[in-house]
Amino acid sequence: MSYQVVVIGGGPGGYVAAIRAAQMGAKVALVEKDEVGGTCLNWGCIPTKALVAGAETLHKVRRAEEFGIRVGEVSINYARLVERKDAVVGKMVTGVLYLLKKTKLN
Repeated sequence: MSYQVVVIGGGPGGYVAAIRAAQMGAKVALVEKDEVGGTCLNWGCIPTKALVAGAETLHKVRRAEEFGIRVGEVSINYARLVERKDAVVGKMVTGVLYLLKKTKLN
């Protein structure tokens, strides 16, 4: 198979460049050694923000008494926190894969 454009890396710059080149009519190959979305989406920014959101929620609940709100004992279910983070990442990766498929870059 022959390509006019080869994009190395399916991170936020790579997959967008591949989609745009395909939209402009080029035959495109997108090469990614792991998951589309790159480091930010899969292991960096997005997972970290999902975990931080949980920590912020815990902090607010622990301070609820200051606002006149009584709550019972608060604890962390770390497995559920990680499960939510994985779901957020999975949903975003699915979105990127959808865009690639829609552009016939699967």
